[in-house]
Amino acid sequence: GINAEYGEKRSKASASSSILLDVNPIPTTDTIRSVGKTLTSFLMKRPTKEVLVNKGILAKEAALEVPLNLHIVQLLLSEIEAKGGIESEGVFRLSGETNKVVSLYNFIISNDRNDPSKLKEAFNVDVNNICGVFKKYFRECIPPLFPANTTDTFISYLEPLNLNGIKDSVALLPPLHKNILLLVMNFLRSVSDKSDVNKMTSANLGIIFGPTLFRPTAPTTMEQIKQSNSLCGVIQKMIDNCGVLFPLRERKSTLNSAQAPVQVMFK
Repeated sequence: GINAEYGEKRSKASASSSILLDVNPIPTTDTIRSVGKTLTSFLMKRPTKEVLVNKGILAKEAALEVPLNLHIVQLLLSEIEAKGGIESEGVFRLSGETNKVVSLYNFIISNDRNDPSKLKEAFNVDVNNICGVFKKYFRECIPPLFPANTTDTFISYLEPLNLNGIKDSVALLPPLHKNILLLVMNFLRSVSDKSDVNKMTSANLGIIFGPTLFRPTAPTTMEQIKQSNSLCGVIQKMIDNCGVLFPLRERKSTLNSAQAPVQVMFK
């Protein structure tokens, strides 16, 4: 069965000092602690971006300040869906090729994205590369999707879970942030609804997007890791309760929506 198969894979992953995301939709305390230890080890050992660029491993990025842009988000989600990303196993978890991700990212934040002929060529890449760009965009954009002064507020509504508090806090976000959040959360819910195929439950997506959509604000690395664990839970609950927190007038596919007018829910 699936549980037996993943139990075997977790055993092998432990032996090779790697982590395989749990298919259980509710992460246990041991899972969260294990993820925290892995993140700590990774953050302490990983080389800096400057080192990777100097060694020629990482392409040099465009020196641009990247604003939040609803059309960019819609374009990326449309391409992810067009390439079957919603049902792709490990979507958003599997890494793309670093140079291809950086190259596509530089294209997306430039005006070249408005050229249809260049657009088709730029997106002639694997879906995992596009997902890599999507995550990178939210890590780099200014301002972040969730302003820094909202981080602790959202965490405070996690335990005990207070959906009304989360909903009220979302309502206080600027209109652009709310519209992008609505689009992203409904897409992530569509992904989690196919978790039997893609193995990406709301818990797994929370682990990925907690520290991506939010920017940890704690002053030390250890405190940031603890805060990130809580933010994973916040995103998981947002996905689980998407229909209540981010209702759409009509749930539609994002496919080909990059060429259509953006549906603005908040003004």
